[in-house]
Amino acid sequence: MKKLLLLVTLLLCINCGVVMASSPDIAVAVVHGQFAAELSCEDELTVRVPNTGEEIVLKPDRYFVNAEGGTVNLGAQKFGSQTLRFTVKENGKPIEVNKKAYRGSFEVRIAADGKTLDVVNVLPLEQYLYSVVGEEIPVIFPDEAIKAQVVAARSLAYNRLGNRSRLGYDLKASEEGQDYYGLATEKQAINKLVDVTAGMIVTYNGQPIEAVYHQSGGGQTENSSDVWGRYVPYLRSVKDYDWDAPMYNWEKALPASEIERRLSTRGYAVGKLESIRLSPLEGSSKMFGNDRTASGRVQEMIFSGSGGTFLFTGQQVQEILGLNSTFFEVEVNRPVPNSIEIPIENPYGIEIGRKEVPIKVSERSISFKDILKDLHFVSGEKGEMVTFKGRGQGTGLGLSQWGARGMANNAPSRSRDYYKEILTHYYTNTRVEKIY
Repeated sequence: MKKLLLLVTLLLCINCGVVMASSPDIAVAVVHGQFAAELSCEDELTVRVPNTGEEIVLKPDRYFVNAEGGTVNLGAQKFGSQTLRFTVKENGKPIEVNKKAYRGSFEVRIAADGKTLDVVNVLPLEQYLYSVVGEEIPVIFPDEAIKAQVVAARSLAYNRLGNRSRLGYDLKASEEGQDYYGLATEKQAINKLVDVTAGMIVTYNGQPIEAVYHQSGGGQTENSSDVWGRYVPYLRSVKDYDWDAPMYNWEKALPASEIERRLSTRGYAVGKLESIRLSPLEGSSKMFGNDRTASGRVQEMIFSGSGGTFLFTGQQVQEILGLNSTFFEVEVNRPVPNSIEIPIENPYGIEIGRKEVPIKVSERSISFKDILKDLHFVSGEKGEMVTFKGRGQGTGLGLSQWGARGMANNAPSRSRDYYKEILTHYYTNTRVEKIY
């Protein structure tokens, strides 16, 4: 009978993929590559040196750690290359690092560069999510949309566990699109939804996925190969239900001089901007140019000026010009005067006065824009603006937060655990399962 039970247990483990008994801890570098940091607590702090077993009890106060001389130093006391572990008693006051309060304990060690410090917060993964999701999504969103965000954030963090063990942490506090600020961003209503979904993650072939997410896809999410240059089977372009998103449609207008300045500060001496080449974004029913992805996002575009011609990726343009996404098109708008002053001459060609004549712009007039739809000429004249008209916000990869909201708001009546439907829509051919 015991052998039968053991066989059944092994088969269950194989079928489940990743199985754990309880929530794992996650190590988050809240200070990375800095020379010094401040730690404080309203309770006694216990400092341990794991390698030597040494233990120091500090009274409630502020303390400074630094990396002077390439060693871990607590005030004037030097600990060489040892790691210091700071803990408080169970249910004690939280430890603060640089005036931010956190759950869990801390480890202070020399960073990989051998010259600066890493201060690493070690805490249960579920408690890490309290802060991340509290910062990431509005508490007024529907519960099922928030649950989808929780499970996506948990899956992404779980996917990263152990990947940087040689560095002493799993994630930095602000990377992977997940910002971690400790207790300051926790919200009780969201904490409850984290607890309700405890242990639930998204898997593909039994393994936790790289569950990246973004704010709004502008009606269509993106394929991983068009953003990362690598194929990920569950990060495929799907319909986005983000029509209520504030950035579903957006515009940003810049004068040519500002574009020239921003390119120049990044080392691209385009000089006086003369033209921008980018095919039009005319809707999903028409064929895009080779400079766009299948969904219509900008893959590459060209800026030409007196200083030369430069080819940029859509991501580069988004970052340099501060755009919301790569899902955009370009227009060059010049102010058209309402009237023009013309001279009045006598039969001998001598000006005897001036007359103001109104200007009527015909809608049927043909311009270069009609003939060369991918080439936008820039003159730099006064009042001219280069306008970027786009959709969505973020990379367009994976879960759309506003799309999740749209799906949740339109969920079938009496549907249960609809967050799973949301997740398997945005992460293709995946499953949502409990692993602890």
